[in-house]
Amino acid sequence: MSLNTSRAFTDNSLLKATKRIVERRECKCPTCGRKSLQTIDECRNLMASQSSTFFSGLVAWLNPPTRPVRPVSNRHSTSRRNGIAFAFVWMAICTVAWIAFQGTAPNSIFGAVVLAIAVYIGVRTWQSESKLAAQEDEFLIATYIERYRAYLSRRRIWARLRYCSDCRCCVDPVTRRTKSLFEIHELINGV
Repeated sequence: MSLNTSRAFTDNSLLKATKRIVERRECKCPTCGRKSLQTIDECRNLMASQSSTFFSGLVAWLNPPTRPVRPVSNRHSTSRRNGIAFAFVWMAICTVAWIAFQGTAPNSIFGAVVLAIAVYIGVRTWQSESKLAAQEDEFLIATYIERYRAYLSRRRIWARLRYCSDCRCCVDPVTRRTKSLFEIHELINGV
């Protein structure tokens, strides 16, 4: 699976298109009928300029949705380390077993065989972990694509939201739904 990063799925083009659609429509509050509504960003900037603890907490609440981070499987970094560790463990076990049964240091033929088997174990461990990491990456990319599409949807809705200072509610001009500032994320998530 590959992530589609064409122009249609970029943040800026979708936000600009959504803003043009909303600006063409007549935005007025369905509750009080007021026509001059503020965007949520303007509302957040206005609250940030005032010095109040209440407003600073609300400003943090009014931040736009954040873009998800593309995850990478943790197995990529651990596969090589595990292969080397298993190879060293194999060499240590064989050396200790030789010393325990023979009572002398291992000879060079035994050392070469143990080293060859250790290299084989290390490479096979690294290969199997890398295959698992690739499969895990496919699942992570699939979930990332779903999260990214949900993020784009939330950004589109966020761009069109307006705030009415008379009735102190947030308005979605497209769906005509209203919520308070504290319930703004319900509008964004479509609840």
